[in-house]
Amino acid sequence: MTVSCDRKIDLNLPSVFSDFMILQRETEVTFWGKSGPNEKIEIKGTWGKYSSTKADKSGNWELKLVTPSAGGPYEVVVNVSKNSIVYKDVLIGEVWLASGQSNMQWKLNQCKDCIDNQDEEIANANYKEIRFFNNPMDLSMKVVKNQSWRKVKSEYAKEREGINSKESFSATGYFFARELHKKLKVPIGIIGSSWGGTRVE
Repeated sequence: MTVSCDRKIDLNLPSVFSDFMILQRETEVTFWGKSGPNEKIEIKGTWGKYSSTKADKSGNWELKLVTPSAGGPYEVVVNVSKNSIVYKDVLIGEVWLASGQSNMQWKLNQCKDCIDNQDEEIANANYKEIRFFNNPMDLSMKVVKNQSWRKVKSEYAKEREGINSKESFSATGYFFARELHKKLKVPIGIIGSSWGGTRVE
């Protein structure tokens, strides 16, 4: 992500917007964030679409950007008068929420031989058009600020830093995404949001 900053005008978006993100195809994707009060916000997708709005007196803003059919990579540029953010390697495809309890959290190597052909599955988990964003188990809402979208790679397939790892991904989410990717031939984005032993709320 390329950022050009001016101290007088802050521009911030949630971490779910990052390099390597996947946006839902053929719809209006909502972007939101904070900037200077009453600042004009412009968003451009390199597929040829543009949107603008004006922040409120507290600097909060929200707008929608029309997305094309599946494809990419593209860039998304967010501008205010003296500041810009450029998100790179953005794909357009299908985006799904993978939510649940501990069974949705489990990684490909959560336990020995839990998955058929486990070692082979982990070694072959390399898909540049399947990407994950993990919403961690953290009530402080601080950890998620450092999360970002990640491409599926075998090195991330293993449980490495516990269930809050920003790299590792859900085995169920992965197999679901892989099946969709093979059938639909489009990029697949998975937002993981699971917490063992909790209600759906």
